[in-house]
Amino acid sequence: MSSTVDGVSENSNETPCFRKECCRSKTKPFNINHQIHDDIIKFVYSAAYTRTCLNCSVISFVCKVCDEHYPSNNANTYTGSVMRHMMIHFGILNNVQHNYFYINPVNQPDGDIDCDAIPTTPLETNIVGANYIEILKYFPHIIFLSKTNYRKLFAEVAKKYDLRKYLNAHGGVSYQYIEGESRDYLIQLIQNGHGAVYGVDSYECVFCGLEFDCMPSIDVCMWHMKLHNITIDD
Repeated sequence: MSSTVDGVSENSNETPCFRKECCRSKTKPFNINHQIHDDIIKFVYSAAYTRTCLNCSVISFVCKVCDEHYPSNNANTYTGSVMRHMMIHFGILNNVQHNYFYINPVNQPDGDIDCDAIPTTPLETNIVGANYIEILKYFPHIIFLSKTNYRKLFAEVAKKYDLRKYLNAHGGVSYQYIEGESRDYLIQLIQNGHGAVYGVDSYECVFCGLEFDCMPSIDVCMWHMKLHNITIDD
């Protein structure tokens, strides 16, 4: 990877540890890519600099988009930690856990409710999830593209397919899962630009806002990412 992005240095020792017990101990760069053979995971990790505390060895990340320093989660599932942060940049507004991201597709950002989104489920208790690893198999570079309205996409899939459901007995929340044929439909919608915000069939670079006329290929996206010093190791 390149050593700097927009003035942030991967070798800087100005990034302290998050743990109170470490009393803001310094951190150093940490390479987790030497254990990775999956290009999809490399795309995820390339969105952040990886750090490790010189005192406790806890892993943390510095986002290459916004420079925010954030810790890995308690289970040290590094992919999930990066994805949880990156969802604020590429258009996901709800929760991320266990390789899934979840969205309530009927609560719109402007407060409006799409009453026709999922008519068979109480609107206020419905959450739809999809396995982001499966989606990244088709679009690993989507992590660098903003203006993707997953709420709109998930609602479209839920209207077309009878999704598998799971009821949370403690909170009365109905979780529905996009998988199999419905996931293929979701991927088709993404490819065709139906998830673009404001009805504009385009995707934007999370760094500079450059608009692509359609979902760019991996090669086109990564050619552009090199302008931001983002590369994927061979």
